[in-house]
Amino acid sequence: MGAWAGSLASAARILDNARAQALLRYDKTEDPMTTRQLERSEWQEYFDGVAKRSPAAQVRVSVLGKELGAQPETESSMLIGISYDPHDQCLSVATPNLSHRVMTPQRIAVQETAGALEAVEVIDQEGNQQIIQLERLKPLPSP
Repeated sequence: MGAWAGSLASAARILDNARAQALLRYDKTEDPMTTRQLERSEWQEYFDGVAKRSPAAQVRVSVLGKELGAQPETESSMLIGISYDPHDQCLSVATPNLSHRVMTPQRIAVQETAGALEAVEVIDQEGNQQIIQLERLKPLPSP
């Protein structure tokens, strides 16, 4: 085995050990993150309730595709809202500087922690992956 391959194997062992240590430190009392695919019949109602579950959040939107590569649409913008319109078959993400629309989504999966939305993965009709990541804002400390 060459020096480079040996270094790579050593790095892999270190990474595996770090992962194992992180799992041992995981506090079981914390709410685990869950990921699930939404049924098409749930889309409108689910996104109508996002504001209640994730009140103040910043959002990052990226599009990934074979022909596109990874294209960031926005980073760290305040989320105004996410909605799905079944009539137009359109998922919309609104920020002060962007209105990102996914026409005719084929699949939508969500990632949540303690019922709060963390991320949305949307597969569009061309097979591109749209990733919407939310970061909840921490409340300001009391004066």
